[in-house]
Amino acid sequence: MPAFTVFRVADLKANIVLVVELKKPANNTPTGKQKVVEELAAYTQQHLDETDFSTVYAIAAFGLSFAIYKMEKSHLLEPQLVFDWSSNVTAPASFATMVQLASMIDEMTGTIRVE
Repeated sequence: MPAFTVFRVADLKANIVLVVELKKPANNTPTGKQKVVEELAAYTQQHLDETDFSTVYAIAAFGLSFAIYKMEKSHLLEPQLVFDWSSNVTAPASFATMVQLASMIDEMTGTIRVE
């Protein structure tokens, strides 16, 4: 059974904005990648009533490798690849990707970051 980490933005309602599924590196195969995307989509579909946003982002990861998807209510939650598979989450380019993801979530939610 898959385990998910779910991130929410709390306002009047704690809205889901990001779902993460982490898998063992040994599962990093084409079949494993397809399965994790299907599991993320299924989880998100089951929990749509927990968000007022039209988009939920998802990170699929195997060890240090990851990809980022988005699922939109208007597209019947067909996962759309936002950032293709990266082989090293610790690389500077991956950090930049995560910053971009945070910015997209901030824009969607109207969140303002204070440094």
